[in-house]
Amino acid sequence: MSTNEVEQGPTVEQAVEQEEAVQEEVVQEEAVQEQDGDEAGKAGREAAKYRRALRDTEAQRDALAQQVAGLQRAAVERVAAAHLAKPEALWVAGVDLADLLDGAGVVDEEKVRTAAREAADRLGLSRPLGNYVPKEGQPTRADPGPSFSDAFRHSGR
Repeated sequence: MSTNEVEQGPTVEQAVEQEEAVQEEVVQEEAVQEQDGDEAGKAGREAAKYRRALRDTEAQRDALAQQVAGLQRAAVERVAAAHLAKPEALWVAGVDLADLLDGAGVVDEEKVRTAAREAADRLGLSRPLGNYVPKEGQPTRADPGPSFSDAFRHSGR
């Protein structure tokens, strides 16, 4: 090799072109990763939105279920009041609300009556009796005192 012949590597133009190609590949890879990240981020945000909606819906469902159970308990207590002084005693006796409902979830009045009678027997409870009035319904025969006509009757004086 002579001193005039310099080993030439890539020219400046070729180096610039290679650098631009590498930068373009990096930009494309970043764009793909960003797009994947955006899609993953977007999917994550969407999934979070659905999870929040699900939690809200479950909370509403639970609140409505409690409300329905309260209404069913009130209906049971209304029927049990005919047999118990305090219808709440039905729950103290260990009766379960589900046992007093029919297949459609409606209060079965006959089951409630039976359960109320059993609870009254088991706990020694009964419907309070009315006020006691001796000889109620029997007319009283008071000793008739002097009448108005007796006041004008001549007593012989």
